[in-house]
Amino acid sequence: MRCIVMLPEMISMGVTLGGMSLFAYSVGARNQERISDSIRTAALMITGTSLVFGALVFVFRDQALLLIGGEALLDRGDQMMTAMLISVLFNGLTMLFMVLFQAAGKAAPAMIMASVQGVLFIPVLLLMNMWWGFTGLVWALTVTEFLTFALGAVLFFMTGGTKVSRLPKIAEPAEMQPAL
Repeated sequence: MRCIVMLPEMISMGVTLGGMSLFAYSVGARNQERISDSIRTAALMITGTSLVFGALVFVFRDQALLLIGGEALLDRGDQMMTAMLISVLFNGLTMLFMVLFQAAGKAAPAMIMASVQGVLFIPVLLLMNMWWGFTGLVWALTVTEFLTFALGAVLFFMTGGTKVSRLPKIAEPAEMQPAL
């Protein structure tokens, strides 16, 4: 079942990691329009891939589950597949935030997000298991990804979003004097 969900996740990873050089170049060049356009395009590609693939798998989830694990997987697999498909969207956008921070030279927010994403999962898993049992276990990853995505959005806007600082205008060199 995980292999089905990994397809949009790997596409999202390819978009974010492939766009890292473009994001970094645009930040270095102080090209505000290119930064905004490239972030918007990457976010749309991640969201579109996750939604289209998620909708297709959701519609054919019973057939996919039967193909992978037979009748035994149908009972619990439906809920697990739904939770995993939703988590892929938030995971892709979380990766986009982390890559944007790295490309812009904002190491602290990138490190905070990576740490929170890893550390937050265990308490969320334990609490959701305590409160909702198996259902909580199934949805723990989705909740963790959503919380990390929300943290990324807050950090993104707190650190200036797509705004880049302007370089001071460099004075034009004096006109060249003709050689004698």
